Amino acid sequence: MASLVEDLLISMEEGMKGIELYCKYISKSEMKSIADALKVNSSLTNLSLESNLIGNEGAMFLADALTKNMSLTSLGLSSNRIGNEGVKSLADALKENTGLSRLGLSFNEIGDEGAMFLADALRENSSLTNLNLENNLIGNVGVKCLADALERNTGLTCLYLKLNRIAGGAMFLANALKVNESLDYLGLEGNRFGPKGTKFLADALKVNTSLTRLAFSSNDIGDKGARCLADSLKENTILAVLDLQGNGIGHEGAKSLADALKVNTSLTILNLWSNIIGDEGAMFLADALKVNTVLTSLHLKTSGISEEGAMCLLDALKVNTSLTRLDIPFNGNDRIDKEIEDRLETNRKLKKKKISRCFKK
Repeated sequence: MASLVEDLLISMEEGMKGIELYCKYISKSEMKSIADALKVNSSLTNLSLESNLIGNEGAMFLADALTKNMSLTSLGLSSNRIGNEGVKSLADALKENTGLSRLGLSFNEIGDEGAMFLADALRENSSLTNLNLENNLIGNVGVKCLADALERNTGLTCLYLKLNRIAGGAMFLANALKVNESLDYLGLEGNRFGPKGTKFLADALKVNTSLTRLAFSSNDIGDKGARCLADSLKENTILAVLDLQGNGIGHEGAKSLADALKVNTSLTILNLWSNIIGDEGAMFLADALKVNTVLTSLHLKTSGISEEGAMCLLDALKVNTSLTRLDIPFNGNDRIDKEIEDRLETNRKLKKKKISRCFKK
C-alpha cells in the first residue's frame, strides 16, 4: 500500500490532473502524506478517495490542506465514515477555500449536526457548485439549516439529498426554492415526502426561476402528490427534467400530469417508471402527446401498460414529432413495438434535420 501512495505522490509532483484511489483503505499516516502534498501542489484538480474509511482524522488532514490549496476543484469522499468532527473541519475549510467546486460526501455519518456545519459554510462560500450529501442520516433539523443557507447562497447549483430522513423538512426546502436563484439540480429521492410534503415543494416550483432538474423518485406521492406537481407544471416555465419513478401514481395522477403536459412548454424528460398508471393512464398521456411539442423522453416501464395502452401511445406518435424516446413495457406484440420504434426514429431524424438547419443559418 505504501508504494501505491508513493506513486500517487510522485504523480502529483509530475503534474497529474486527476487521481482516483477507490477502496484502498488508506492509513492515517498515508492520508497525512497525501494531505501534506496537497498543501504545496498546484496542478491536481480532481482527487477521488471514495470508500477508504479515512474517518474524521483523515477528513481533518484534508481540511487543513484545503485552507492552503486553491487549485483542487473536485474532491470525492463518499463512504469514508466521516462524522460530525470531520465534517466540521471540512466546513471550516470551505469558509477559506475559494477553489473547490465539487464536494462528494455521500454515504457518510454527517447527521443533523454535520449538516449545520456545512450550512454555515454555505452562507460564506461562493465557489462550491456541487454538494453531494446522499444517505447521511440528515433529519429535519439538518435540512432546515441547509435550506436557510440556500436562501443566502448564490453559488451552489447541484444539491444531492437522496436517502436521508427529511420528510418533515419539505416546507423548509420549499421556502428556500422560492428565493434561491442558483440551484439547477435538486436530488430528493427516497425521502418519503408523501402528498403533504410534495405540495410544499410543488407550490415553490410555481415561482422558482432556476431549477431545471428535480429527482423525486420513491417519495410516496401517489395521485394527490402528482396532482400538486401537475398544477405547478402548468405555471412553471423552467423545469426540464422530472423524475417520478416509483411513487405509486395511478391513472388519476397520470391524468393530472397529462393535462399539465398539454400546456407546459419546458419539460423535456418525464420519468414515470414503476408506477401504476395502467392503460387508462397511458391513454391520458397519449392524448397529451398529440398536442405537446417539447417533451422528448417519456419513461413508462413497469407501469402496468398492456397492448391496449401501447396502441394509444402509438396513435399519438402518428402526430407527435418531438418525442424521441419512449420506454414502455414489452407487450408481446412485435408489430406494435416495431411501429413505435419506427415513429421514434422518424422523430429523431426530424430533430437532426432541425439542428442541421440551425447550424447552417
